[in-house]
Parts: sequence; C-alpha cells; structure tokens
Amino acid sequence: MQRLRSFEQLNLRFNPFGELERENRARVALVEPIALERGRHIQIVAEAGRGKSTHLTAWQHANPTYPLVYLAEGENRLRIARPYPDFLFLDEAQRLCRRDLHRLKRTTTLIMGSHEPMEARLKERVEDFALPSIDVQTLRSIFERRIRFASRPGRAARFGLTRATLLELSQRYGSDLRAIESELYDRAQRAISNATGLYVEI
Repeated sequence: MQRLRSFEQLNLRFNPFGELERENRARVALVEPIALERGRHIQIVAEAGRGKSTHLTAWQHANPTYPLVYLAEGENRLRIARPYPDFLFLDEAQRLCRRDLHRLKRTTTLIMGSHEPMEARLKERVEDFALPSIDVQTLRSIFERRIRFASRPGRAARFGLTRATLLELSQRYGSDLRAIESELYDRAQRAISNATGLYVEI
C-alpha cells in the first residue's frame, strides 16, 4: 500500500521503465519514420537490446495495414496465411528458414530486424537502417517520453533522471537500451518505494 501511495504522490501511474504492451511501446518510441517502397527491403542488424524490435513495432504501428511477425527462439517457419502482404515487418528474421524466406520475397517487401545481415540469404539488395547513436541527450529524450506516458492524466510527474545517472548507465551499458531500462526500473522501484518527499530524482 505504501508503494501505491508513493506512486500517486509523485503523479505516476506505474514505474515508467517497466515492460509495456506492444501498442503502448509503439506510442512512446523515439524512432525515425520510414517510407515503405515496393522492392525496397530494409534491415536493422544489431545485437539484442539495441532497439530493433522497438523500431519495427513503431513502424508497424504507423502502417497498421501490414503485419508484424516475431519469430520466437526455436521457430523458423512463417505462420501467416497466403496471399502474403505487400509489406511485412519481420523480427528475428535470421531465424526464418530459407524456403519460407525465398517464397516470401517473391511477393513481399521485407522490413527486418536481425542479428546478422540478410542480403546473402535473401539474394537481393537490402538497405541497412542504422540505429541512432545513444548519447546522454538521446537517453534523456527516450526515457522522458516513458516518464510522461507513466504520468497521471493532466499531471506532471514529480520524478526525474539526473545527467549523472544517464552518463553512468551510458558508460556501463553502451547502446544496450534494454539493460539500461532494466537498471532504471530497479532504481526507480527502490526510490519510489522509499519516497518521503514530493519529488524523486534518480
């Protein structure tokens, strides 16, 4: 009960850095828009936690006519009905089996997130989308959007992040946004649970 009172006192509905449902993550994501063009395959190649899924989710949210398919670990088949859509957002594209990939590319333009380049497997030109560099100002922009989203309607959150925290996490985790988000969640949970004043900064 004390934790709930602390959140309310700080004009927050929940911890700003917790996991969001896909639609809400798309709403608060800080991503550059892309233009969908037939035959223009696009890939984001990066390690886990760098923002591939967030970009794909936000792009698909802006283009809801076209589906987003996530291939979980152990999956390698495309489980969508034919005819395939004109465009498909494909997360963890490196897991898709060669047969389904070549069947898909005949009719569909792919926007992919992958841990490895897909051009050789696709046997077609693929345009690379470079994720933005993550500096302290970018981190602040990303996470201030999360704080605003977690705020109570019509209220400004009495909660903030210091530059020192963002700099420390940037130096420790580099571009691993997932790790930074997880660390912020734990810090915020402790700070908000122990809040005694009407403003908390971590």
